[in-house]
Amino acid sequence: MCTVTYVPSKKGFVFTSNRDEQKSRKTIAPSSYVEDGASLFYPKDEVAGGTWIGVAEHKRLVCLLNGGFVYHDPTIKFPKSRGVVVKSILTSKNLLNTLNTIDLNGVAPFTLIVVDWNNTSNIYELVWCRKEKKLTELSVEQPYIWSSSTLYTAEVKIQREEWFKKNLLALSADIKQKVLEFHQDENLGNQEISPKMKRDVVETVSTTMVIKNKEALLMEYHDYVNQEVLQYDDLFSAVKV
Repeated sequence: MCTVTYVPSKKGFVFTSNRDEQKSRKTIAPSSYVEDGASLFYPKDEVAGGTWIGVAEHKRLVCLLNGGFVYHDPTIKFPKSRGVVVKSILTSKNLLNTLNTIDLNGVAPFTLIVVDWNNTSNIYELVWCRKEKKLTELSVEQPYIWSSSTLYTAEVKIQREEWFKKNLLALSADIKQKVLEFHQDENLGNQEISPKMKRDVVETVSTTMVIKNKEALLMEYHDYVNQEVLQYDDLFSAVKV
């Protein structure tokens, strides 16, 4: 949940999230769920019961990174789980109203990305900084990278943006593979700040890719703890994506 990229393609987009977490924290592989009448698909944090990335049958993707605009002490405990916020946004029947009115008191700072293509394609960034939130609509035609403020300084974020831009310049016809190579790179900078990072306490434990094209919605889950790759083709096949 700590390095996220969005790359538009001619047929849709490639959205990718690296989860940097304690290796021992239990996670359930992506699966389908029905919550509040909505069909969802997401990997689940076994400890808190929430998720950091998920997709909904009604043509929506939601992803969360820890931290707002600036660093906060991640050891401070908050009563509400950020992962539950993701599911609230996924199941919302009125997206903009929920983004503007959702009660975040008691929730740790975060950055939330929403891609919604139900009627028109839209991307929203919601940043919560403990006392206030900022909602911004982004361009679906531009690529983006986000890095968690709890793990990366402002200077490192800029450096990672430069790496990402260079990666985009080298994009081949296989956008998905090039983006995956970027997220799995352990050699940029050093191992503490590379896209696939490793520190004493946390490391990149998984990469989740969501690929949306005209024909289907796909998810690919790279589990580095269990050393396996899980592919989920044609999610919500009954619904035209």
